[in-house]
Amino acid sequence: MANAARVEASPFDLPPDPEEQKQLLTNALRMVEGFALYFVVSEPSRVRPQLMDEIEARLAGKTVQRVAVPKGTPNLLHLLEEQLTDPLSDVVFVYGLENSISGSAEPRSHPLLLNLNATRNNLFALLPRPLVLWVPAFVMTAILQAAPDFISVRSGVYTFTLTPEERREMTEAFLTIGQSRILGMAQTERDARIAEMKHLLSEIRALPEDERNPVDEASVLNQLALAHHSLGEYAEAEPLYKQALEMRQAALPEGHPDIAASLNNLAALYKSQGRYEEAEPLYKQALEIDQKSLPPNHPNLAIDFNNLAELYRSQGRYEEAEPLYKQALEMRQAALPEGHSDIAISLNNLAALYDSQGRYEEAEPLYKQALEILIRSLGENHPNTRIVAQNWHLFRSK
Repeated sequence: MANAARVEASPFDLPPDPEEQKQLLTNALRMVEGFALYFVVSEPSRVRPQLMDEIEARLAGKTVQRVAVPKGTPNLLHLLEEQLTDPLSDVVFVYGLENSISGSAEPRSHPLLLNLNATRNNLFALLPRPLVLWVPAFVMTAILQAAPDFISVRSGVYTFTLTPEERREMTEAFLTIGQSRILGMAQTERDARIAEMKHLLSEIRALPEDERNPVDEASVLNQLALAHHSLGEYAEAEPLYKQALEMRQAALPEGHPDIAASLNNLAALYKSQGRYEEAEPLYKQALEIDQKSLPPNHPNLAIDFNNLAELYRSQGRYEEAEPLYKQALEMRQAALPEGHSDIAISLNNLAALYDSQGRYEEAEPLYKQALEILIRSLGENHPNTRIVAQNWHLFRSK
């Protein structure tokens, strides 16, 4: 039998070799005289300092100044006028442009990008030294679209792409980031995480069709939507949730728990916006899938019951909410170790329902028990503990 035909990989399809890119950049910075503009496209942002350290070490004998671009910077020229040392360093690294350039907005709307074109000649006069801009891929794309005159004078572009192993590690790492953790991050860290997710998504989408994994892509879309949702950026979150749902429905077997997760997340977004009629059928569909595909008392089932109960409570449908809250609590008590924080969440939610109905004697012990568990398990400063503590204090003040 003849062997099946194979497509031979072209060397031009291979990603740039990292060591070769480092050496080329180092050589360029050693040889250049006067102004020269270089771009280094690299991700994730948290490894960029390490890469800058390595290039600076290879430039032994030359001085390097690093200039961070703060969030909201409208003009790179003005920033450099304020930050450049006197005398000038031999090389200037600029990083953090992603802090001022949203990957979801129209590039031509960014003052920073528009000013790159407008101030190009002034920049050459200000800095008779090589300038290296360290950017993620989405920023490079935005500059190409919005500042073509500026980028036309570039002397070189050096790209450091993720290996398949690094891409997988990043995907798995993002899947562990929940809403409470996102809310607990400093703004700069949140912005960096979102920028990394956007870059990872662009890398996955740039792969050859036969190498793309739609399940991984849907997972990153879902986490990016979750980040925007957590920050109240609903318009950004909705299309991402919908894309993740559509991809999972196309790639996974009917009734897969990940499809239920996407339905649940989109429903939660609608609930956050008060779009209750759109949220309810999605919550019910997620619950139905999980009841068929998951074992009894599975934690995701408790989440499903709790979420539908929360929706009913928001609508004042207390009689429908109560049995669902109780079922979620019973599942968590049966499946989780005593004193688990998720049990406390269910106790708090049931207490809040009783509180809404004026059933204060039933609410009080549940609030107290929930707060005690959270203080023991998460500490007093955890966001969930603070929320329940606030509920308890409001209850006591009545």
